[in-house]
Amino acid sequence: MKHFFFTILFVAIGSMLYGQSWDELIYKDQLLLHDIECSRNKSVQLSDDPTFAKWDLTYNKMELTINPEVLYIEGEVLFQFVALEDQLTSVTIDLSNELLVTSIKHQNTNLSYARSTNKIHVSFPEALSKNEIYSFTVEYEGTPTSSGFGSIERSFHSDGIASLETLSQPYGAKDWWPCKQSLADKIDSIDVIVHSPKQYETASNGVLIENSINGDTRTCTWKHRHPIATYLVFFSTTQYEKYSHEATMTDGSKVEILNYVFPESFELAQERTPFTVDLIELYSQLFIDYPFKDEKYGHAEFSWGGGMEHQTMSSMGGFNYSLIAHELAHQWFGDFITCGSWNDIWLNEGFATYLTGLYYEHLDPDPWWGKWRLDVISRVTSQPGGSIFVEDINDVGKIFDSRLSYNKGAYVLHMLRGQIGDENFFAGIRNYLADERAQNGFATTAILRENIEEAADTSLTEFFEDWIYGEGHPIYDISLKYSSSLLQVELKQTASAPNGPFFEMKIPISVYTKGILNTYWLNNKNEEESFTYALTELPDSIVIDKENWILGEFNTTITSVPLFQKKELQIYYSQTKNEIIVEVPNTKFGQLSVFNLSGQAISKNKWNEENNTISTRLMKQGIYILLFEGEAKKLSTRFYVK
Repeated sequence: MKHFFFTILFVAIGSMLYGQSWDELIYKDQLLLHDIECSRNKSVQLSDDPTFAKWDLTYNKMELTINPEVLYIEGEVLFQFVALEDQLTSVTIDLSNELLVTSIKHQNTNLSYARSTNKIHVSFPEALSKNEIYSFTVEYEGTPTSSGFGSIERSFHSDGIASLETLSQPYGAKDWWPCKQSLADKIDSIDVIVHSPKQYETASNGVLIENSINGDTRTCTWKHRHPIATYLVFFSTTQYEKYSHEATMTDGSKVEILNYVFPESFELAQERTPFTVDLIELYSQLFIDYPFKDEKYGHAEFSWGGGMEHQTMSSMGGFNYSLIAHELAHQWFGDFITCGSWNDIWLNEGFATYLTGLYYEHLDPDPWWGKWRLDVISRVTSQPGGSIFVEDINDVGKIFDSRLSYNKGAYVLHMLRGQIGDENFFAGIRNYLADERAQNGFATTAILRENIEEAADTSLTEFFEDWIYGEGHPIYDISLKYSSSLLQVELKQTASAPNGPFFEMKIPISVYTKGILNTYWLNNKNEEESFTYALTELPDSIVIDKENWILGEFNTTITSVPLFQKKELQIYYSQTKNEIIVEVPNTKFGQLSVFNLSGQAISKNKWNEENNTISTRLMKQGIYILLFEGEAKKLSTRFYVK
């Protein structure tokens, strides 16, 4: 879930995708997106009942009567299931105590039931045999209450138009419908039928097979024929305007992108949603075709401030780029494959955050991919501790921690890609999506790791132990020295967290010689290590982790890098301080000029022994020429800015 953020910045972006410059607010919105609001009922009770393993839920039919102007619900839900053991005499389902059960029947026969805290225990007249199919219907009504992020809410938009909307993640489905609220058993298929006053329409999962009016009542019937986790079932009922786009899958088939938007949002949404076509086609090319292409993808606007990846139709609090990208990504990672426990929520949120970054990477031109990486690193390393694996899943805020579940989870995927290479990384993710243990079901971190290990033909146990279950990140002190055609590297690693692990990693060093790049990977296996590389020529610049493959801090890393293009001119590049230090022996005064490779002057500064630095903060990444003039000397060299 990409959830709730305190401020949403809306920037017109539709046309910008096709060549115009982007406003930086679009990028900043990507980060604001993950500042989730958890002020309502943070502490909740876990709901996966131990008896759930005794029966397999194959079908739900939900039929509701609602009026968005009134927070009240009347409904009945059919459960069809298969017994997984002999002598099954009862099952337990979830429903809030705030809702009244009026009957539970098998066909026309009333069944006995008992209620405990948010649970209903349904008993059968005769014990069921293993593999026996059985069904019952629960009739209920009442005024629902919300938990978590606000599982069911009534609100109003333009001109007082009422809305009634649901968002069940993580534990809120029971607040508005009787269900098997589980991360162990998906519903094989579901029908959602909603009766409302005729001026309202209902968005939901799957395909709309009926939208009819009888007197003053409208009936909307949605059919979904893919396995679905309970928390991904939704409805949203209000006055909607509708329109569609069409995307092409890798096999040539077409998929509808159906948009249900508030009337006041119609024009703005039409400008912004078309690039969903680019996104769904990109994700399909990188991984597998959109998993629900035989039904639809879509957006249903709702009144929350963020969004929610309801299967086949994301609920949207707006239509900014990052929100659309994130929610769409969840259709693969979160819906088609769902985390098997809230402890492993990073399998949903880390992937969706990283896929948003991947879209930046594929933009042409690319002003945002580099910014995304730097800003995510900054957010994660802003605090020293915290693990991606969530220990306390009773606290919604800890489950959906933007720094850890979202950003750190995303960057661990990026680091893994850097460690094993693009081919192995993407092959491993495609293996994961094809794994019968996970597809259309639930996954664990171990299942993901095993699939990537198979593709890369290597063990990743330590990597996952360090980065998923361990706390914090590495802090590096690296000093470089060039002498007699040898580059000497001294490395020391410490952990940011008091009990943090040692992070065994390969660290890239970029060496520029006459503008030509060579990359060396330091295989860091010990807390203190030395490396030596023979260089055939004098380097212009040396940069640690130029492409930001490492989620860590580099302290005094490259402040002591003497590079002698001419022996009279010594340059020290401080990547951490964003400056270069220039020393000219036996010289007291002069002028420093910086040019780009096109010969355009970037800066001019007076130089002396005390004022000998040039800031690189406003320089774009790339190679520059440094010219020193003074005391009958004219010296030049090149340097690289990260």
